[in-house]
Formats: sequence, C-alpha cells, structure tokens
Amino acid sequence: MHQLDYDPFSLDDFDAPPIVPTQAPTSPAETNLLLQGLTPAQTDAVLHIGSPLQINAGAGTGKTRVLTTRVAYQIEMGFTSPENVLALTFTNKAASELKKRIRSLTQQHAHQISAGTFHSLCANLLRAHPIETGLKPGFSIIDADDQKQLLRSLYKKQTATPLPADKAKAASKCIDEWKSTLTDLAMHFAPEIDDIRDLIFAYEKTLKEQNSVDFSDLIQKAVQLLENNTQIRDHYQALWTHIYVDEYQDTNIAQARLLKLLAADKPDITIVGDDDQSVYSFRFAEVANILNFSHQYENTTQIKLERNFRSTGSIIDCANYLIANNTRRLQKQLYTETEPGPVVETAQYDSDYQEAEAIATKVQNLISTGTATQDIAVIARSSHILRLSEHLLLTKGIPYQLSGGKKFNEHSEIRDLAAYIRLIRNPFDLIAFNRAIVSPKRQIGPSVLKRIEDTFSLTQHPPLVILEDMLAAAQLTKTAAKNAALFIEFFRSTNSAHTDDQTALPLLEAILSDTGYLDALSKERHKASAQTDEDKVARILRQLDRIELLKQAAACLPLKQFADFLGLSATDTSQNDGVWLGTIHSAKGAEWPHVFLPGWEYTTFPTHYAIDKNCAKAMEEERRLAFVAVTRAKTNLTITSANQRFGKPLAPSPFLTELTSAT
Repeated sequence: MHQLDYDPFSLDDFDAPPIVPTQAPTSPAETNLLLQGLTPAQTDAVLHIGSPLQINAGAGTGKTRVLTTRVAYQIEMGFTSPENVLALTFTNKAASELKKRIRSLTQQHAHQISAGTFHSLCANLLRAHPIETGLKPGFSIIDADDQKQLLRSLYKKQTATPLPADKAKAASKCIDEWKSTLTDLAMHFAPEIDDIRDLIFAYEKTLKEQNSVDFSDLIQKAVQLLENNTQIRDHYQALWTHIYVDEYQDTNIAQARLLKLLAADKPDITIVGDDDQSVYSFRFAEVANILNFSHQYENTTQIKLERNFRSTGSIIDCANYLIANNTRRLQKQLYTETEPGPVVETAQYDSDYQEAEAIATKVQNLISTGTATQDIAVIARSSHILRLSEHLLLTKGIPYQLSGGKKFNEHSEIRDLAAYIRLIRNPFDLIAFNRAIVSPKRQIGPSVLKRIEDTFSLTQHPPLVILEDMLAAAQLTKTAAKNAALFIEFFRSTNSAHTDDQTALPLLEAILSDTGYLDALSKERHKASAQTDEDKVARILRQLDRIELLKQAAACLPLKQFADFLGLSATDTSQNDGVWLGTIHSAKGAEWPHVFLPGWEYTTFPTHYAIDKNCAKAMEEERRLAFVAVTRAKTNLTITSANQRFGKPLAPSPFLTELTSAT
C-alpha cells in the first residue's frame, strides 16, 4: 500500500508557556553528537544564537540537514522546548520530512513541534478563530477545480454565455495576485481585466455565502487575523518563540508579512533559502523577500553554505558561470571537493525529432550498460518539449514516469468523499452539496439543482434545507423524492453521531456504506468485468485502493484535521520505476546521476514571454530556472538544442553561450 505525506498539526495543545533558558549549555559543542560530520559553515549555522539568522544555502549544500540539526540542537541544549517551535515549508512532503528528521535527532518530545506548510498553519489559525475572521466554524476550503467551477457558474449566470478560457485564467490569476500581495481588491484591477471585475466580486460574495475560502484566502485572512487582534497575535508570538522557515526564497508578500507578525522583533527566527533558486514568480513569490531579509530583521547574521555535496566539479563550474550573469542576487560561489567528473556535454541537432531520438538512444545505451532507469531524468522548461522524448522512449520499450500526475486529493473518488465531509461540517457549502448529491447518481437532475442554487442565492438557506422544503412541497419525481429523503436522512443522523474530536474513520465508513457509494463502485466493477472491459476494471481497482489508503489516514486523524487533509494538497508518494520526464519546476529538490536537458533555444528557454517583456527581472528568473536544471545532475549532464522545433527555425539559447567558458 502506498503512503501519503501529510503530517498536520493542531493548535489545541499549544498553550504551554515558553521555556526560557537560564544559562548557556554546558556541553562542549565539539563533543556534541549532533554536530558530527558538519562542515565549519554548517556548524556555525547550527550553533548561532542571539540574532535573526539567514542561511544562504546553495544547491546541494545540505540545507535540510542544517535546519533540522539546528532545531534539534536548540531543543537538546535547552534554548527552547518542542511546543515553542514553529517550522514552516511549502509542501506536505517537505514538512513531513522535516518533522521526521527532527524526531530522529532529538530525544525530546518532537511530536509537539508545530511543523507544516504555510497553508496548513493558516488553516489551523482560522479554524481556531473563525468568528474573528468573518467565518463560521466548519468553513470549507475550496481547491483550484472548485474555483474554476464556481467562476464558470457565476459567469454563465451573469452573461448567459460560457466563460472563455482566457477570462477564466485572468480571473484566477487576479484573485490569487490580489490576495498574495495584500492589495486592496477595488484598487487591484488593471484596465485590461476590468471586464472581469463583476465576476470576481460575485465570486467573493459567493464564497462568503457558502462559508468557504480558497487557498489564497488562508494566508490573507490569517494575516488580517493577526493584524486586527492584538490578544491573539500576542498569544502566538509568546507561544512560538523559535521560528524556522525553509525555502524562504519562495515566499510571497503575504507569507512574509505573516512571519513578521509572528516573529515580531524576537531574535529567534531562522530562514534557509537560495535566491538563485527562486523560480515561482508566477505564483507571486517575491525574491526580494530573501534579498532584503536583513533589512526587515535588525542585526541579522548571514551564513553562506557553498560546499556542494551532490554534483561533480564540471557541473558545479557550469552552474557558477551561468548564475554569475544575474546581477540581483546574494553572492555565493558553489564548490565541491569531489572529482571534476565527465565534461558537461552540449549538442545541437537539426530538428527536435533528431534531438529526442539522440536522447532516447543515449538513455538506451545507459540502460544496456547497467544504469537503472530511475537514475535517469529528462528535464525541460515546458512540458510540451517532452512529448517527442516520451514517444521515442515508448517506441524503444523504455519504461518512464511522467511527472505532474494527479495529487491524491484530486482523484474523483477522493473529491466525492471530501464533498460529504465538507457538507457535514459546513451546511452552506453549495459546491460540496452539488457534488455529493450526484455521487452516486440519484436521478436528481440539473433542473432540481438549478432551483436549489437559485433559492440559495435568494435566501442563503442551507442547500439540504432547501431540498427538504422541495420534498415537502412534492416538487420532485417519485424516484428523486425517495433518493432525496435518504440523502437528507443520512446527513440528519450523521450530524448527531460524529464530533470533531473523534477519529474520522467511523464517519468515512458510514459515508461509504450508508450512501451507497461503495455499492455503486462494486456494481460498476462487476458490470465492467462482465463486459471484459479490463481498463475500466483496473481503474476501479485503483479507486478502491485509494479509498483504502484514505481509510488508513482517517483512522489516525480527528475529523477536524481530516477535513483539512482532504482540502489541502496531500502527496501520493508511490514511486514508479522508469526514466523520469518532467519540467524544471517539478524537478526542483530532486537529483539524478544522469540528466538530459533538451530545448535550450531562444524563445524556448528563455521563453518568448520573458523575452517579450524585455525585463531583466523576468530574464533573471529564467536563468535561475536554468541553474536549477543544471544542479539536478550528480555525475553526467547533457544539454541540447534544435535548429528547428515544431517546424520553426530557432537560434540557440543565450544560456548556452554563458556556459561556454565552463565547458
């Protein structure tokens, strides 16, 4: 059975007063087991006390080890206690790994450490103080798909026409940017997107009516909570005396503001990051946060980690030459004590097909000489560059795995079950109602759902109450009425039988059995088997496997945490053998012995968008992406370009020229 990387923390038990050490630790640092094997710079970073600390950690320099060792050391030496530690990062996988490493390093009660993502922290803050943020208890967290669905529905209601794809994208971007940058909504709209103003205002009004928030709301509302409530802010500032943040270069304006509100002017904040790997401006990450950290926190000490433990000397030289062309950066110079290794290869081909064919042949040769497929990666700036490589690997019978698959909570059956739990906790969640009532099918059609939606817009009565009124008024067909009655009875009995503090498993099992969901899946499986539809049978078996995995998580989490487990991104950590194909963004944080980087042409990488902007800031981010790509390689690196891609003549990327002095 696969596992999920999700390690949520609760605020319920965090009421202990902070522990303040009365004296410095007496054990000599040199003899402390935690420090064994660290470089001098790493040791300095672990031992530092007395002022805010900024660890500028280059690629492959052991930053996670340094951060976790620093947390464990400060706990072991009595500088803080586990319940007074807040450790933040950006993915559930990273947060889970952070907590596991800290637990392995300290004998103290590491389970009391509050470690998680920014979004899970803020969800917990809002759960603890919903009224102060204008929410009701049990509010729902909608995901990107829910957001798209809601925008489409509202636009059609406003205009009686489908929402064009470009406007949908513009609306989502505007919503995220407004909330991530903490700007005023009324002042946020640029003239070119003025025509979606009414749509976004309707979206915000609907979220409030449905007692729901989107991902960007979590950060924005947490900032507002702390800014507007001195007593609450003082409580958390006193609680979390020691704050540690990983990947600080990826923070946006709202996240940086949140940290400032929590840290105030205390000296015990530690950030780790690499400005040379800041590549998420499209998510409104702001590289200036790490560049200017020392201006925001007085007396900041900066320590550089420059020794790379991952790559050969040849690869490190390429990376250094490349990133040195950026001017807006903290100066670092990676080095390694390993051998230079093979020379970095660069190759230019007449066409994209020849390029992909050459890469596939080299991959085949590596495998034939004993290289494991999972030790090879093909990484590109954009996913469409990889289609030919995927086709040729498939043609040659080489197993591969394509990154960017669905996250666990994006699968249809997980979304179905999440809808039931959302509706149980938040009766105003119309999006969840519309999904739950048709999962499984109940012969309750679109016209009924339209009437419920219209009535909800007028009255703001919970959708289940509206359905109950329609049932009492005999406004449903006989079959629909029977199914609606069972649907209503399930929620009526469930609400009284389950509480937030119980584990979620009994409720999940009740949903699976009492709603007919599991029976419907079983019938669908038997029907597919009878029709010898092997693909459909396999798909249903995978659904059942994920449901079993979900039950395992439900057995470990109280209902209130399980609801956020379903709402926030949980990563399926199942590993597939095969050559890894993916974008640079999805490769960030990973490494392989053999890496191929196709598509290094002008307008492909850097992209035409960055070039058209004629903006040094955009070009520097493209170069940081190239730096990330190069530093994924441990031993062998091959960078390629094509004279023609998709039939269009292209010149080599200027980044190749910047590598020349190294190759």
